[in-house]
Amino acid sequence: MTEHERQPERSAPANLITESVVRRVVDERRVETELALLTDRLNDVPELRRDPGAKVNDYIDGLVKRRAELLQRRPRATAASDLRARPVESLVATLGHFFTPWVTANLPYFSEGIDETPGVAGTSGSIASSGLFPGGVGFGGDPQDSGNVQPSTEKWWIHNWTCSYVFPPAPFSGWLYYRFTTDTSCAIYNAPAQSGLVNAFVTIGKTSDVLAASPFDPGAEETVGWPFWVTLPQTTLRFFDQVPTPVSGSIQVQAGKTAAIGFIYGVIAGIANGYVQFSWGSMGTRLTLPPGTTYDGEVFDKIEYRFEPDWWVNVVSQRLQAAATS
Repeated sequence: MTEHERQPERSAPANLITESVVRRVVDERRVETELALLTDRLNDVPELRRDPGAKVNDYIDGLVKRRAELLQRRPRATAASDLRARPVESLVATLGHFFTPWVTANLPYFSEGIDETPGVAGTSGSIASSGLFPGGVGFGGDPQDSGNVQPSTEKWWIHNWTCSYVFPPAPFSGWLYYRFTTDTSCAIYNAPAQSGLVNAFVTIGKTSDVLAASPFDPGAEETVGWPFWVTLPQTTLRFFDQVPTPVSGSIQVQAGKTAAIGFIYGVIAGIANGYVQFSWGSMGTRLTLPPGTTYDGEVFDKIEYRFEPDWWVNVVSQRLQAAATS
């Protein structure tokens, strides 16, 4: 091949998680959050029906209408990314390390995602970053709603952060297995809002080829965890100390292709007529450790991965099928 015939070597895009992707994920998480609130309130309808006043009926009708609207926007269901949900891959992941060790990867720094405030008269405060770290973030917040506008309706504050890791090119066609745990901490120490909630979410996406797709493209598999979920008002201190969200999954890969994983960590607060204050918040990624293993600084800001060839996965699958039919 002559010099002018050579094709330039393509590299992974610098930003695997675009703003439009983050906005879509944020909207999905907020819809899920509001749906959960409305469902709780509709479960209380028998109690409300004891007061047959027109205002009560209007309130219930409003809940039903809003719930129908949100159901239209509800995110599509995605397959579970936990290896335990798939027997073949779970067995491969369990046995494979005897032949191919897990590789430890250091995560880059998290970046700011989107910081949204209600923009409604009488609202103030924010969910703010207190630090961006390799594999994690720190945060706190003081969202407030004076109740001047629709005092019984939640206004929404959302802040999230993003990170991605590009794996080495696949040495052969097969599967890439990964595992890690996200630890979340937060102290909610003052929350006299009329109603609402505060929660945190962990959303993980993946792609088998960073040159062809983003980890969060429509149709890409996602894992969602909710490390804490606190409804308001709260009259006592709520402290969450390193709540673990274990994540494990796999990516089907082709030889020479470059897979990647994406992280979106976030906090949502919905406040109606009042405020909430929280601090000492953090979300950090670490290695998933066997029970009884002592923590040390070497386990943080890291994930593990391992490549397994197609033939090995097929052997395990055939053995399982034979055992099931024997």
